[in-house]
Amino acid sequence: MWKLNTSNMTCGSCKEKDIKITAQHRFDKNISDIKVFPFNTTDYKIYPVEEKYVAAKFGDTSIVAEDNPKICYSLENTNEYIPKMKSLIKGICIGIVDSDISYRFNPDTKELLVGTIGDNYWGGHCTHYKRHILLFVKNKQYLSSVNLTEVGFDDWIQLSIDGTPFYTSPYSLPSDCELYTSFVEHPNIDILSKIKEGINDISMHVIVTGGGEGWFKLKFK
Repeated sequence: MWKLNTSNMTCGSCKEKDIKITAQHRFDKNISDIKVFPFNTTDYKIYPVEEKYVAAKFGDTSIVAEDNPKICYSLENTNEYIPKMKSLIKGICIGIVDSDISYRFNPDTKELLVGTIGDNYWGGHCTHYKRHILLFVKNKQYLSSVNLTEVGFDDWIQLSIDGTPFYTSPYSLPSDCELYTSFVEHPNIDILSKIKEGINDISMHVIVTGGGEGWFKLKFK
C-alpha cells in the first residue's frame, strides 16, 4: 500500500495547475518521492507507465495505451483514463505543462506553440527559468518529421529532450546576461530522430536579465 500526499491536483476539465505528488511505501521507507501523474483524487493505487507512474483508482493491474485518438492511456477493464494528457493528433498527446506557460495547437497546420508569445513577462538578473512539457508519442513511424519552426526568447534559450540539448541560442552571454533585444529565430530543423516512442520530457531553459520571455513552435507531419 502507498501513502500519497497531494497538493493543487486537478483533473478532467479542471484548469491545469502546479501538481506535486509524493508517494511513500508503508513498509519500505526507502521507496519514496517518485514522480506520479494523477488519475483522480480518491482510492489510489500506483501503476507503472513508460518507466513512470500514475495514481489511479483500485480496479485492475495495468494501464494500457489506447488507439482512441482522444485518450492516451486507460486503466484496463475500467472506464478510467488519464485526463492529464490531451490528444493533439492521433498518437501524439501532450501532458503536464508548467503553470506559468501555456500551449496552443493548430489542428489545421499541426503546429504546437509552447510558452507564451509576449514581451518581458519574466524578470530578474541572470535569472534561470526552466519549464517543460511531456509529449507522449505512440506509433512514431506515422510521423515523417517534427520541425522546430520558431523560437522566441530574451536573452538566452536552450531546448532539450530528456535532458539532451537540441537547440541553443545565442552560444554565449555577457557576464551580466543582458543582450538588449528579443530574438525570434526560425531554425526549421527536424528533431524527429531525437523523439522516442513513449513519454518525452521537452524542456525550455531561458536566462533573463531585466525582462524576458521564451517560447517555441513544433510542426508535426
